[in-house]
Amino acid sequence: MLNRIIRNRQSRDHRLENLDRTEVEILRIARRIFHGLATTAHDPMSLEQALEVDPDRLNSVVPLRLMLVINAMRRARSSCFIYANPFCPRCQSRLTREERLFVAVFRAVVQQQKTAAHANAMILCEGGDTRAFLSQMQELARLVPAQAG
Repeated sequence: MLNRIIRNRQSRDHRLENLDRTEVEILRIARRIFHGLATTAHDPMSLEQALEVDPDRLNSVVPLRLMLVINAMRRARSSCFIYANPFCPRCQSRLTREERLFVAVFRAVVQQQKTAAHANAMILCEGGDTRAFLSQMQELARLVPAQAG
């Protein structure tokens, strides 16, 4: 019983509804990129579709910058990044541990909290070199400063 209560409390903290609109949109695009990278061999169009963005919501350069962020993170990590399936309504309402860290780095960079950004990046990158990842994340944050926070 106690374990269920603890899991329910934890799961509330890991829901999409706890993110702001910009963070949700960044995560939505990132999930499609992750999915596209994972399925490109089976569906070459999946990555192209991941890079499509509504220009009224975000700068059209955001998906390309996000791809650079993801590639920098992939080079720094030694294990797979676990993401929620962007096409499953139930899955996409929850955040994986890696997604929470990814959004935490983004949020900290936007809010210019260097220590928090570095700490979360170190955990996300599993102790790997975070310089390129943080640099790319700063470039991404520059594209959305008025909306994020």
